[in-house]
Amino acid sequence: MSSQPDYKTSPKVDEYRVSARKYRPTKFADLVGQDVLVRVLTNGLKAGKLPHAILLTGIRGIGKTTTARILARALNCTGRDVTAAPDPCGACDSCQTIGQDRNIDVIEMDAASRTGVEDIREIIENAKYKPVSSQYKVYIIDEVHMLSKSAFNALLKTLEEPPAHVKFIFATTEVQKVPKTVISRCMCFELRRWDLETLQKHLTWVCKQEKVQADEKAITLLARAADGSGRDGLSLLDQAIALSDGKVTAQSASDMLGLAEAGKLFTLLKAIIKGETQPVLDLVQELYSIGTDPLTLLNDLLEMIHGLTLLNVSAAANASSIPAIDHTEAQNLAQSLTMPTLNRLWQITLKGLHEAQSAPVPQQACQMVILRLVYASTLPSFESLIQNAPAKNVVSIPQQPTKPDMGKSETVKPQTVQSDNNAASNLPKTFVEVVDFIAKQREPLVLAHLKNNVHLVSYAPGKIEMRLNDKAPQSLPKRLGQLLKQWTNVHWDVIVSTQEGMPTLFEQNETKKEKIFAETAKDPLVAKALEAFPGAAIQSVEPTHAARG
Repeated sequence: MSSQPDYKTSPKVDEYRVSARKYRPTKFADLVGQDVLVRVLTNGLKAGKLPHAILLTGIRGIGKTTTARILARALNCTGRDVTAAPDPCGACDSCQTIGQDRNIDVIEMDAASRTGVEDIREIIENAKYKPVSSQYKVYIIDEVHMLSKSAFNALLKTLEEPPAHVKFIFATTEVQKVPKTVISRCMCFELRRWDLETLQKHLTWVCKQEKVQADEKAITLLARAADGSGRDGLSLLDQAIALSDGKVTAQSASDMLGLAEAGKLFTLLKAIIKGETQPVLDLVQELYSIGTDPLTLLNDLLEMIHGLTLLNVSAAANASSIPAIDHTEAQNLAQSLTMPTLNRLWQITLKGLHEAQSAPVPQQACQMVILRLVYASTLPSFESLIQNAPAKNVVSIPQQPTKPDMGKSETVKPQTVQSDNNAASNLPKTFVEVVDFIAKQREPLVLAHLKNNVHLVSYAPGKIEMRLNDKAPQSLPKRLGQLLKQWTNVHWDVIVSTQEGMPTLFEQNETKKEKIFAETAKDPLVAKALEAFPGAAIQSVEPTHAARG
């Protein structure tokens, strides 16, 4: 990449310029990471078909204003054949005057400081006049989203049908704040972030130009901290060079970026995951002592958990929020954790951050959140509890098929069995097992009637004799037989009897409860409690929906 000639100073003045200015691109070929933008603009210049208004968007420091200046010079350059070489020559009078910011036909305006409608009216009035010494009048409006609503409205008509000699180039970091009526009148380009590898190569190139030695790991740290911004990367490099003694090392870059404190945060997160209570408390106290804000601490932990989650999903993820110098360590930690564990850590920290924000003493709230994380990190996952749970009272019931959508006319296919003997051996052995079986099939109406309105007379696998009370529908036996045959592939005889039969399952359960209550009341402690609280009674507490789930 070539450097821009120093137009503003005489050879006698030794002016220091930051790298972002010193190595600012002066031609399209030098624009880093913007291949699509360069291709469209250069092709448009060659064909003479550039639009009258161009909108450049993207994060800070990726080349929006630089692109606008190169384009302004290319439009007015007289030192080359534009159809053959779209890049400005840099030597003609037009390129020289634009480079020195003294070309009367190229007007650069900062919308952050000139936001009013009067400023736009001045542009509209001057746009009527032809350029003095150039082919085009070029208006470069930086941070265009800062213009007032009335200023945008005043610009609309001229923006839609400008004079043939006028070009507008807008730049903004917040395109969502630009009215859609303005966007629709522009050719829009979203400049891309610099990827990590591109930024590393660029910083290494600048170091060679400046004859500065830099460790590869230091360059990586600086590039990652720049977060896709070329200007931020060069500014950090300038700072690292000023801090170092002729050589930029990983240690000096780490100290400059504050990664020493961030490294403590990463150590804290590892201790939390391991469930080491005392080391965690010591690290939290150490961070407090160096001035770390409790809310900032929780925010940083959230960023690290997010980064570990990305690395857990993909080892190639760019988890820039993890400040570990050795990212292999971060990848190993991420791969050792399960997604449920990471999700639990995220949820607890996020909820704890909201609690700390409203707590009277945020430091105490932060400690409580971190201790909650310590103990939560050692809890077994739900899946492991299911897998390791001992099997108790398991009933051998044929595997249920997926229940169809009641809104669709589908029939449930019976489960295939190998033989009648095998099918018979898998049948429910008792009526209670039949009811449990129906419960598993999610037939709530049939289940309710079997529990509350059916008196069992006799039961054998494949045959049920019952008496129905007045609340049970007469179609219940037929429906029960159909369901049992459908799910077991065995014919069932469900017979209605006139015999009294047994109490319903609900009545049997109530009898058991009364017996248990009576036995419980005989306990000396319970008897004293009942005596101390006249009118008190023993009751069973039904589980809540959440507990049952």
